[in-house]
Amino acid sequence: QQRFVEVCRGEAQAESEHEKVWWKYLQRLEWEADPSNLSTKGPPRKAADISFGGSREEHKAMRAAQFADLRRRD
Repeated sequence: QQRFVEVCRGEAQAESEHEKVWWKYLQRLEWEADPSNLSTKGPPRKAADISFGGSREEHKAMRAAQFADLRRRD
């Protein structure tokens, strides 16, 4: 636990799988908080804009669009 805390504080290099995943998560939060990244993320979405219903085909199309967007960012 002590080592994990050190990694979270940036005092040690992430080595274990859990440390690496947590470090990536923290980096992602930092990236998302940076307003200069809004152009790559698009405008913020509201809960009302997100459809939880719909057909299986609509869901597949939505997921395909999301993955395509992720590929364009890389």
